[in-house]
Amino acid sequence: MFAGLRDLVIRTDADVRTGIGHVMRCVALAQAWRRLGGRVTFACAHVPDSLRSRLLEQGFAVIPVVGPQGSRQDLIETRRLAERLGAESIVLDGYGFDAAYQRECRVPGARLLVVDDFGHAEPYSADVVLNQNLYADERLYVRRESSTRLLLGGAYVLLREEFLAWTAWHRETRNTARNVLVTCGGADEGNVTAKVLLALAQSSLENLRVTAVVGCANPHRQALATLARALPYP
Repeated sequence: MFAGLRDLVIRTDADVRTGIGHVMRCVALAQAWRRLGGRVTFACAHVPDSLRSRLLEQGFAVIPVVGPQGSRQDLIETRRLAERLGAESIVLDGYGFDAAYQRECRVPGARLLVVDDFGHAEPYSADVVLNQNLYADERLYVRRESSTRLLLGGAYVLLREEFLAWTAWHRETRNTARNVLVTCGGADEGNVTAKVLLALAQSSLENLRVTAVVGCANPHRQALATLARALPYP
């Protein structure tokens, strides 16, 4: 898939409901494609402004697509974009890309990769299906074309460049926790972050230093900032 690299088109989205994980893991794929000399375009119907800026700062193009994800208009625009760029490969990452979308998202000369989690979009007709989860199993993809290649499990994890330097790092674990990192994804629509912070504050653990990381699509940022100031953490 990576021989003679030209353009790669990645169709994915990020918003409060779906989070930003689909885009962020595709950034790892985009970085690898770029290291091998190719160009990358993200086609998005939804993406927070801060995340769009991050993609642009890394040298990736970001092209708007009319949603909703998986719709006929979405399909037409994504296919036209791939044709206009002469894309060598197309990546789909999102739960709206069903079997019909896969079949019709074909562009002559371009291979299709689907990044998947649950085996929800069968029958699969993509050239490659990537499921990086530890529970990934071939039985999720019984209904697929005989030519579809499966990349399953942690050996194919999409790891962004900023984490590569830490692959050999060994963590030293203390018997008693002192530093706690709370992170509930890039959106956290249900505000689980607040529930965790309150639970820690009400626990019997003492002298905790708590850091909460809030994602760019989190709709509760202001409320969390107010809560953090009221909690008994240093």
